[in-house]
Amino acid sequence: NKLKKQAKTWVGKKLFNEHLVQLQGENYWFTIDPVFDLQVGNDSEGGNTYNNTRGFVVQGGLGKKLNFYSSVFESQGRFADYVNRYSESLKAF
Repeated sequence: NKLKKQAKTWVGKKLFNEHLVQLQGENYWFTIDPVFDLQVGNDSEGGNTYNNTRGFVVQGGLGKKLNFYSSVFESQGRFADYVNRYSESLKAF
């Protein structure tokens, strides 16, 4: 309970304190949760940089002996200019 974020709306509770989707029966359980990560910065030449990752996590169990966990991520990024220049200077081998 100490780690829970104070959220009063349904969306706030689902994003911060609960699973987005949760199904549970006598011999099974499943959860699905979103994943978000946004990082913003500046390079040394004053340009903006960012890394934007989105995805979801699915986990569950069937019976007493089978459990699974799977995650899917997709990212976009804009990097510092010196990183872009270096990567463009590399030739395919």
